[in-house]
Amino acid sequence: MIRTLKELNVNPIAIDQPVDLNIPESIVMSAVYLSIPEAENCRRGLTTSDGIRRARKMGRWAGKAPIGYTNRTEPDGKKFIMPKQPEADHIRWSFEQLATGMYTMSQVRRMACVNGLRCERNNFWKLVRNPIYCGIIRIRANRST
Repeated sequence: MIRTLKELNVNPIAIDQPVDLNIPESIVMSAVYLSIPEAENCRRGLTTSDGIRRARKMGRWAGKAPIGYTNRTEPDGKKFIMPKQPEADHIRWSFEQLATGMYTMSQVRRMACVNGLRCERNNFWKLVRNPIYCGIIRIRANRST
């Protein structure tokens, strides 16, 4: 990236640790200075992934609430999802209609949209197949890198 910037006549300057890029030996120091933040970012990413995984193992939903739910925070700071009305009623009704087996998914979606649910066809298909509506929270296998 430094080479690309120099080709564009931009001279990068380090504020914390000034390095003279015209001296060949300073390339080593610049490599060290540039690699430390990269390592910190990787560590932060791993910590975040581990925290999300731990929350899911505890049965908590980590992320944006699915359609029909809203993200809330308890007074003690714990986050949870709670049904959002009237969307939750429309989704519950949709699942009840699908469970009867009398209607196709497209018919149920159209009827739910007439009743007030705002959901496109692809999102409705994803919604119906989402295990969170059954109370199941998926946890991916821990991949060692």
